[in-house]
Amino acid sequence: MTRRRSYSGLFQGSPVSPFQKVPGIDIEIVTMKTIGSLYLLKPFTGALKIREIIDRIIPMQRDVGGLTHGQVIKQLVLNRLNAPCPLSHLEHWAEHTGIFELFQIRPEELNDDRVGRALDAIYPYINDIEDAIVLHCLSRFGEIDTSRILWDLTSFYFEGDYDESELIKYGYSRDQKPDKKQVVVELNVTAKSGIPLCHRTLPGNASDQKEALRNLETLQKRLKNKDFMIIGDRAMFTKENLAGLINKELAFVGPLAAKEKEFILSFPEEQFQPLSYVTAKGKGGYSGIDTTYRFEQDGGHYTCRAVVVKSEELRQQQLKTLEKNLAKVDADLRKIDGNLNERKYKNVDYAADQIKKMLDKHAGIGKLFHVVLKEADDGTLTLTWGYEQELLEQQYRLLGKYVLATSLSKAGHDAEAVLEAYKSRHAVEDSIRTTKSTLKIRPVFLQTDERIKSLILVMVIALIALALIEYVCKREGLAKSAKEALFLFRMPAYVALQVNGHLVQQIGNINQYMLDVLSVFDLKPLELDGAIVYD
Repeated sequence: MTRRRSYSGLFQGSPVSPFQKVPGIDIEIVTMKTIGSLYLLKPFTGALKIREIIDRIIPMQRDVGGLTHGQVIKQLVLNRLNAPCPLSHLEHWAEHTGIFELFQIRPEELNDDRVGRALDAIYPYINDIEDAIVLHCLSRFGEIDTSRILWDLTSFYFEGDYDESELIKYGYSRDQKPDKKQVVVELNVTAKSGIPLCHRTLPGNASDQKEALRNLETLQKRLKNKDFMIIGDRAMFTKENLAGLINKELAFVGPLAAKEKEFILSFPEEQFQPLSYVTAKGKGGYSGIDTTYRFEQDGGHYTCRAVVVKSEELRQQQLKTLEKNLAKVDADLRKIDGNLNERKYKNVDYAADQIKKMLDKHAGIGKLFHVVLKEADDGTLTLTWGYEQELLEQQYRLLGKYVLATSLSKAGHDAEAVLEAYKSRHAVEDSIRTTKSTLKIRPVFLQTDERIKSLILVMVIALIALALIEYVCKREGLAKSAKEALFLFRMPAYVALQVNGHLVQQIGNINQYMLDVLSVFDLKPLELDGAIVYD
């Protein structure tokens, strides 16, 4: 019985030759390595001109040998895309993935010191590098639509103190890690293709609401003041920011930061008209009211179009949450009721204080209860409670509803078009998830703010590459996602053979699908750059 070899997909060494002995022909395998998705990523990142752009912006002294900064950063981008690992493991990744064979870069040249110097070198030019790469991509893939831009922020948490850092701070944690310091990253991507256009790395305590208008200034410079519509989340659409958008005459769509309960409740249910919008998962159940929103800010009076949206799916979700929270308050009241007239709960002031603390703990839900604590002449305490019916009824009417503010005219965009524009936000949310999953930005063991910001630029460049791959592959029906496309490139392998004393190099396990993907990007099949000499 033949025992199956354990195969991880990464192999380096001199296995027993599988070739039949042929008289007069001596064949020996020198080395074999699975290069996988690098078969696509090498020519693709070459087309993005990452190395050339960086080396143009940051030229090195002529008498300095070794790798250029552009070469190092390109390898960091490739690592994020191929098999993300901590920077301390980069040499190991390079050794086992054929970087020497494909790029003539020896693994030891990607040591910690060289990587650190490259990150230091690009820090002063982060905006220039990103600007050049984005503009090159827009030129190379000219059909990319930049008329609608999605904006969002995310955070990455860090282990350690970072007491001297001006960047790593405590703040609102989107990772549900309030006890960890973090950095905030702001991202702008195209609505239709999800391609990042610009980013900013901000301190961990940065405010979403305060950064929204500053972001627009950066974005306008990047797009050379080209007209575009910004689509944001609630953090962008405070009254202050909304007034700023109107004053700047910028196009926008997004949900009001404030719940605007009175505004929503002013519309009776019968005024909501069905909307035909259906999500990517085939879910509908939307209705809306196309109206006008008026507000005051800093002494000024403002008006904009608004669509009050009602989502049946969201209503059902919020209904379950509301009923669950109502049940929690009821259970806590029953617990207090069971403790009345026992020990500390004999004291009416103590019992009243415990009731108040409990209702405050449940925030907005506690006010929906009418609670009465009475003390009889003999000191006996009784507790009764029920719902504040009017408030509860209003709460039920608010379920599943939100207000979208927009500058879009009714003439060219009906309520369904406004809702559809807002719902395109999934592209930026997908990009943020990708940075944390596929590209694995964490863990980060860098100790300086400058190197952290530079590494985030590397991540953004990798995200641009992924988004372009996904956009084109989906458009051409070749893959549902970039992750799927790269998975289908998992098998290519580099093999070096000694044939009668002569070194022969080959790349095998190539199929027609891979050639089709290269073709739609107008890329040639990967070719080896030159002869390899093994020590």
